[in-house]
Amino acid sequence: MHNIIIDARYIILYYSHNYKSMLEQIIIRKPFLKKHLAAPLLKERESFLTMKSKEGLSRLTLLGWAGYSLKFIQYFDLHDGKKRIVSLDDVVEAARLWSSPISGHYHSRKHHDCPSSRIKFIEMAVDFLQYVGLLDFRYQDEMVNYLAERKWHKVRLIAAPFYNERMSFLMDCKSKGFKRKTLQLYAQYQLHLIEYTRWRN
Repeated sequence: MHNIIIDARYIILYYSHNYKSMLEQIIIRKPFLKKHLAAPLLKERESFLTMKSKEGLSRLTLLGWAGYSLKFIQYFDLHDGKKRIVSLDDVVEAARLWSSPISGHYHSRKHHDCPSSRIKFIEMAVDFLQYVGLLDFRYQDEMVNYLAERKWHKVRLIAAPFYNERMSFLMDCKSKGFKRKTLQLYAQYQLHLIEYTRWRN
């Protein structure tokens, strides 16, 4: 029995010394690892990456997620002990800034300045912010989720001007028996009209 206890302690000691965090497992270069470990929301980012790892993502994909997580910390000014709910308007603006070329910079001709890359940035930001509990509450809106399924479509509905007015109108139509497809068309027409006329709140 005594030997079993010693063996158990040895195993615990062995794994405690050989345990590597998710960031340590995916980031090889020490300067980059140090930067990631020193950034805010370390526990949340580790947990998020562990969750993504369990989904079967490759090390390279996880490395990409780790990099984006740091960008989200920077763009949304997130800090430990300070719960800041991030508006989807801010997410869309961050995607615009991220995709904008930097004048005079060697990386000024970025490959992620196309709409599909901006959408990817937005959807990844939504994933991360939702996991850490800092995402715009409107993302859970019943009407929004009734109209859209994809992350980007939800974000478009929410971040466009006159959100409250648009949702109120659509809810009124729904109460009158309008079908889902009709409401989706109305929602799209609203967005097209706002884009065409360049209306702002």
